[in-house]
Amino acid sequence: MNHRNEDRLDRWLDSALNEHGKAEPRAGLEARVLANLAAMPTEHRARNWWPLAVTTAIAIASLALWLVQDGRRP
Repeated sequence: MNHRNEDRLDRWLDSALNEHGKAEPRAGLEARVLANLAAMPTEHRARNWWPLAVTTAIAIASLALWLVQDGRRP
């Protein structure tokens, strides 16, 4: 690319990025998300930790069994 084309590309990119930066989020999206989170029962949010706990326990048990079996091999 010659210097003139590079300058034109730079100006085009600058204007495109400037327009992109002016974009606003859709009206009300943040308020709807926050309202949904506030309306969600705390009981429901508290129950979401148990799948991670079960998965972690299974992974630790599997690792322990693998290490025990690996130690018994000659």
